[in-house]
Amino acid sequence: MMRIARNAYPGVTAANIVAVVHSHPREGGSGFESVTSIGQLSPLDYGNTMPSHPNIGGLGDNDWANVRSFLVDGGHANPDAVSQFILGPDGILR
Repeated sequence: MMRIARNAYPGVTAANIVAVVHSHPREGGSGFESVTSIGQLSPLDYGNTMPSHPNIGGLGDNDWANVRSFLVDGGHANPDAVSQFILGPDGILR
């Protein structure tokens, strides 16, 4: 996406980013709309309910850490000033 943005708007860097939106697909099985308790969700889908959750334990950084790395590596001086939104598998933007 950054390459496309830079081609359309020369000079764009990560410093121009004010928010990040990304989607989380459902792992499978019951979706959020068909469970009576959050405990019925798979570990991945439970993690999809909140962007700071590491999803399946030990398999990598959480969403905040990944976005921070992308922004810092791209030259954003203040990644804490960037908002992050997750589009969940239930179609709700969090």
